[in-house]
Amino acid sequence: MLPNFIALVYLGMVHQRGPLDTMTVLRQDIAKFESPNILFLMPCHSTPYYSHLHKNVSMRFLTCEPNLAYRGNYFDEADTFEKDPAAWLHQHYNPQGNGEGISKEHSDIILPSHLVLFDVLVSKIKDFLRNHKYHLKHRLFHAHIEDGRRVQAEHNRN
Repeated sequence: MLPNFIALVYLGMVHQRGPLDTMTVLRQDIAKFESPNILFLMPCHSTPYYSHLHKNVSMRFLTCEPNLAYRGNYFDEADTFEKDPAAWLHQHYNPQGNGEGISKEHSDIILPSHLVLFDVLVSKIKDFLRNHKYHLKHRLFHAHIEDGRRVQAEHNRN
């Protein structure tokens, strides 16, 4: 009985707690921004989103729609991002001139004030982070056993 209780406490309170902690930190942090805009660069549905944020804020996550048209070689947005994160960011947030602009294709999109991602992604998008003046704001615990996305990080624009 004791091993089950220990497993229950660990799995329920400690293991993979990053997404919940992220939403708590974001809820406190976005109050400092006039128009916060959050981009989650994580597998779709990794965070509880609005249910824990309790704020009217623009948020976007990578989508993972099923292949309802049964197209061959189908990749959803999360798959496409995972394949080449830097190219995906360049396509969606291509700087024009002063680094504040967006590609004409996505002219209605502004650069997010916050990026939420797992630390293993940082090295793949470091140029984007540097070019757009994002810096690490928080590093949060996710799990003791690395599953390829161990630590959650939040980056803010200056």
